[in-house]
Amino acid sequence: MRPSDLFRMVLTNLKRMRLRTALTAAGVIIGTAAIVTMVGIGSGLQKTTREQFESEATLTQISVFRGSFSRGGPFVSSTEESDALNKKAIDRIKDIEGVEAVVPNINVAIDLQVDGGVSSAYIVGVTEYSLEKLELKEGRKFRLKEMGSIVVGDRVAETFFNPKTEEQIKGIQMLNNLGRLLISQALETGESKSKVMPVKIIGVLERKGTQDDYSSYAPIDLVEKIATIQKNDPRVIEKEGYAYLDVYVESVEKVDEVTREITGLGYTAFSMKQQFSFLNIFFNIIKAIFGSMGAIALLVAALGIINTLVMSIYERFREIGIMKAVGASNDDITKIFLLEAAAIGLVGGIGGILVGWGAGELIDLAAVYYLNTISLEPVEVSLFYVPLWLVFFALTFAVLVGVAAGIYPARRASSLDPLDALRHE
Repeated sequence: MRPSDLFRMVLTNLKRMRLRTALTAAGVIIGTAAIVTMVGIGSGLQKTTREQFESEATLTQISVFRGSFSRGGPFVSSTEESDALNKKAIDRIKDIEGVEAVVPNINVAIDLQVDGGVSSAYIVGVTEYSLEKLELKEGRKFRLKEMGSIVVGDRVAETFFNPKTEEQIKGIQMLNNLGRLLISQALETGESKSKVMPVKIIGVLERKGTQDDYSSYAPIDLVEKIATIQKNDPRVIEKEGYAYLDVYVESVEKVDEVTREITGLGYTAFSMKQQFSFLNIFFNIIKAIFGSMGAIALLVAALGIINTLVMSIYERFREIGIMKAVGASNDDITKIFLLEAAAIGLVGGIGGILVGWGAGELIDLAAVYYLNTISLEPVEVSLFYVPLWLVFFALTFAVLVGVAAGIYPARRASSLDPLDALRHE
């Protein structure tokens, strides 16, 4: 039988049982749509998280903390000066092959006084490396030796209160305003006294939608000076070290080796590359679970295909007998039924992809709308994403399920005795 005759006969048979074919294909559509929607949601969450992750971090970055990670689970911190993340530790880490830069991180709690209002927040030390990453909304950045200047997060102005009435003060002008840092200094007697450091606010940062919007920023030397005043100890950085270090490596390929070297020095090191890998594993598991749930629905639809084609055999008993009598082989009969099953799977797969995509977009719109109603900041994310591989996978899987479902009816039809089929009424 020529391929053109084969395809023509398949189309004719499917049109003849149009309603039954449509209902059977509907089951495939539902199963395929479930796969596309659920895996698409998993892919969307993975894509959004990855983009956010990459916008805030780099895969060549390693975060280093004091102490080592024990097998029991918790962090083990040491009070020995050699274990502190001080300038000696920075020099040791810089000597590791592949390390491009080591950036210390320090922040201290202070009270910022402006125009009679007081804001309790953190002031973060800025190095030459981190200064480049500050994104200004207005004003200018400070120079690292400019000890009397600071920049503030976009929402610091919202945190001021009257120290006498404890009522919020609104409308304080931040840019180019003069302020005072109120530093609480610990005394040997156990008491504390307040020291005042005048500063000028020379810049306001772009809003990021994170806790950073409520922080102030100053040259790291100034923040270290504040820390020594608070502790009343000029060697506090040498003794206690920085909060943590950010280590930047020359290339992604060297990250794992540098991480091992840092861990060997007795510190805890977490690379962004490791965290990125963990995230990918987590989301791949989620997509596999979601996809399996959709696949179950598609396998149920396969039972409908089997039922449709088996019923078709009984209705076409005599027709199959005539075809065999005029020379159709068992392979020809098998091909007809397998192609009919594949066609149902193909139509259902295409329809399922379209329905799944539409359903996913509606879910995405509803989710973003809901997030915007409960969030103080505008939410611009996409929780649904259909990669090209998912389209091909869903379509191929639907067709393969159709073909698999058609094997039994095809074998049964091809095994019919032509004489018995011709005698069938």
